[in-house]
Amino acid sequence: MKLIIENTSDISRLVKKVAGEMVNITYGETYFDDNGDLLNAKIPNHNTYTIDSVEYQIFPNIGILHVLASVEDFVESIQHLLERTFHEKSAAAAAKFGPLKSNNVTNTSTQYLTVTHTNAAFINKVMFDVDDITNGLDPTANFVWFLKSGDIPISGVTKGRSDAIYSLSSIILDTIGALSLPNGYRHCDYPSYCHYAKGLKIHPDVIDYHPSYGIHRELVKHYPNVMQPTKPLVFALKPHNRPVTLVKWEWLQFYSINPDSGISAIDQVNMGLFDTSPNEEVTYKCFITNAPIYDDCYVFDIISRNIRENIKEKDLPAYLERYPDLIVHHEDDKKTKIAPRVIKRGVIKRGTLATEKTICIQYVKKYDTPRCILVSPYYMHLMDMVSPVDTFENLTETSVLIYRTKSPVTIDDAIRQSSASEETKKILTTLYDSAKNTGIRELSCADETIKFMYHGEKSISSDLLLETPGYETIVMLEMSMHK
Repeated sequence: MKLIIENTSDISRLVKKVAGEMVNITYGETYFDDNGDLLNAKIPNHNTYTIDSVEYQIFPNIGILHVLASVEDFVESIQHLLERTFHEKSAAAAAKFGPLKSNNVTNTSTQYLTVTHTNAAFINKVMFDVDDITNGLDPTANFVWFLKSGDIPISGVTKGRSDAIYSLSSIILDTIGALSLPNGYRHCDYPSYCHYAKGLKIHPDVIDYHPSYGIHRELVKHYPNVMQPTKPLVFALKPHNRPVTLVKWEWLQFYSINPDSGISAIDQVNMGLFDTSPNEEVTYKCFITNAPIYDDCYVFDIISRNIRENIKEKDLPAYLERYPDLIVHHEDDKKTKIAPRVIKRGVIKRGTLATEKTICIQYVKKYDTPRCILVSPYYMHLMDMVSPVDTFENLTETSVLIYRTKSPVTIDDAIRQSSASEETKKILTTLYDSAKNTGIRELSCADETIKFMYHGEKSISSDLLLETPGYETIVMLEMSMHK
């Protein structure tokens, strides 16, 4: 990639510089300097880059001119002049240094060549096109230059796009001072988004967004002590196959825990949390993950818990009355179902104390009144579990019913209460409103100062998520690990 910085006050000078670099890339040798002037002696191996200490020489058949301009149709306005100047410069170089050798390829080529072929019939058969690369190459041309505007070339953002592999044979013409790199800067990759520090404002953090779950995974990043998945993200559309009952929020009372206590939710359940009274005030946090609760959410109603505890043997009859299916665990860990029986007293010798024998019992305690906890969709859909409900039941040895309810806290409230910066809050609100109003696959943005671009592999077809004519802020959307 070669960067050319030039304003539009002198179109002839601008075209001269660009056309000279186009000739250099097309024919693989340096014939013109940065100003577009013909050199006294050509310099070989123009298309050579060092990547990770290894030197590569490429033989391209496609080049891309990315134009950053304030005028929408600027590329079209200079196309014919650029094409004419290119051929004039090619002829001037050939007159001084002899015939220019170019690559002869077929229209099915999609990557750089590893060898150079010369064919006189195709010399100087260079085409210019302002359409998309996916339209295919002219079969009679051995090199095609694509002139592009609108798409901003950013390292990483072009991953998965058809023009990503052509960064080595690209030119960026910056006419608006968008980049903070020096004129003539050359690199094997496109500039990083952090290099767009002048003229364009790019949000410094990648926003996690997905058509299936929107901004919810991004939002939890801005809340403390939230449980994170241990595996790459897989969105679970149907995390369980159990019936779900819709209930009103006012009908429920919830148990919650203090995440700063140092005791996990699972341990607190096993320590008998549900044998106490529910909290008087709702904390609006997921009981399991500590993620914020807002809008539509889940509720687990614990209907029973499997309890294992040590008791005095003399207390066994009382437990048997309450839990007829009680099981005793002996030292060899064999489970024995106990029937009611009379425990005989042993003979105690004078001067000794009776030792109270303890036994380990296991029983199912059923709850007659609801024991409800709030569960975020983040836990149900985004923790990469085959069955998050079964996982919770196994860890807590409980049985649950599943409800859905509507929290009085909205996603707008959750965004405002998060620790995100004010700029990030505005972006999240804009992105959520766009998805809500127009659908997650066809978004339009009321705020014309924001433009969203995909960072990494895409799950939907549009290269630009939001098409906005007068953007001021560019936001990258993380898509690379989502399925």
